[in-house]
Amino acid sequence: MKVYRSGWIVKHTGISRKTLEDYERRGYIHPARSSQSSYREYTPEDIRTVWEIKQLILIGYTHKEIAAMLRAGGSLRYRQALHRKIYELEQKKDQLETILKRAKEIESTGNLPDLPISDEDL
Repeated sequence: MKVYRSGWIVKHTGISRKTLEDYERRGYIHPARSSQSSYREYTPEDIRTVWEIKQLILIGYTHKEIAAMLRAGGSLRYRQALHRKIYELEQKKDQLETILKRAKEIESTGNLPDLPISDEDL
């Protein structure tokens, strides 16, 4: 089986050595040490796991969520989790669109919205 060193992973995935070490500490990957040197060797499975984690982080998963997915299936089984994340992101998008609309209204009018009660209520 072919193995890869961290330099190869850094060059081809854009993941830093520090990130690789972090993934090891978190237990996401378990590289072997070369018997001929102190270099860590990564399997194609390790590389796939690293890449999948990078993609999940880019779409907003936390390390806690990723660790739970890894524990649940031994590998990343994220179809259902991804469906939930998409729903979550859609909700956040809706909230941000509402906030952005309000900010643009204030910007265009130069005024904050009126207080929703009358002066008599104060």
